[in-house]
Amino acid sequence: MSDGLTISPLSVASAILGTTTLFSLGMRTWRLFKPTWNCRPLKSESRWNFDFFHWNYLLGFVLVTITIVIGMVEDPPSVRMNSLPLSILLVQVGFTLVIAGILAKLGVRQPFKVSSLPAGEVFRPGILVIIEDVVAVDGARDKAYRAALLTRYAASVRFQRLIEALNWSWGLGGCLMGVLLIAVISTVRDQTFAFGLGWVIPWIWAGVWAVITTYWVKSALREKKRSWPEGRWTNAV
Repeated sequence: MSDGLTISPLSVASAILGTTTLFSLGMRTWRLFKPTWNCRPLKSESRWNFDFFHWNYLLGFVLVTITIVIGMVEDPPSVRMNSLPLSILLVQVGFTLVIAGILAKLGVRQPFKVSSLPAGEVFRPGILVIIEDVVAVDGARDKAYRAALLTRYAASVRFQRLIEALNWSWGLGGCLMGVLLIAVISTVRDQTFAFGLGWVIPWIWAGVWAVITTYWVKSALREKKRSWPEGRWTNAV
C-alpha cells in the first residue's frame, strides 16, 4: 500500500475519533464542573469530584491517543497499530467491569469514593455505577436518578442479580472480543482488512450486545413488576 493510500484512511479515522471524543469529553466535563448543574455524584462537595465513568473515559482517551500517536509517527504510518483503538477500549472497559464484579462478589469495601458510594461501602458491580453515571450526566437525569437507582438496587435482590449478570456479560464479553480482535489484527496479512475489522467489528458487537441487553432487561423488569406492588418503583429504572 502506498503512503497516500495509507495516510488517508488513518487521518480520517483519527480525526473523526479525536473530534467526537474531545467534544463528548468536554461537554461531560462541563456538566460535572458547572455549579448550577445537579448531575454530580451524591454528597459531592467539589466540582472536581468526577464520577467513575468520567475517570474511565479519561483513561480510555489517553490509551487511544497513545496508540494512535505511536502508529502515526512511524514511517509510513502503521495501519495495524491504528486499527487497535476500539479493541483496546473493549479490553479496558471489559477488564474494569470484571475487576469490579470480582470485588463486589467478594464483598470488598471501597478504600475510596466511587461515584455516589462513599469509602467503606462494599463495591458494586461496575455496570451499575456506569448506568448511574451515564444516565445522570449524559442523560440529564441528575442526582434524583442516582438516588433512585441506588435505592432500587439496595431494595431488590432480583435487581441485584440482574445487574450482576449484566456486569459479567459486558465485562467478560468485552474482554474476550477485545483480546480476540487484537490477536486477529496483529496476525492477519492484509492490513487494510485488519483496519476494517478494527473499526467495524467493535461497533457491531456493541450493537448486538445492546439489543440483547435491552430485551433481557425489559423481560426481567416485566417479571419483577408482576412480583412487586404496582407503581412502587415508578421513578426508578
